Amino acid sequence: MRIKNKSTKQVARKYVLVGEVEAKYHVWPTIRPRDGNGKKSNANIHAISFNTVEEAAAHLVANPKDQIRMQPGHALINKHVIIETRSKEPEPHNM
Repeated sequence: MRIKNKSTKQVARKYVLVGEVEAKYHVWPTIRPRDGNGKKSNANIHAISFNTVEEAAAHLVANPKDQIRMQPGHALINKHVIIETRSKEPEPHNM
């Protein structure tokens, strides 16, 4: 299974958040505090972390307005998200 961005072709990858020790998939809920500029905060403390891509995908299906970060340093997205369920493709590596 993979989570992809249809327009950029990026694939969600596990990565380690600052202050954490284990690589996980990270999703930011649509309802979260705003930063000093009035935008939704992208601070890591608001992330919901998942051990498997299946858990992250299930969360995104149940909460389509929530946003996933494909890789560290990339934007949070909730548009053009594709969840591929092909079982023969390996999960992408973390790096």
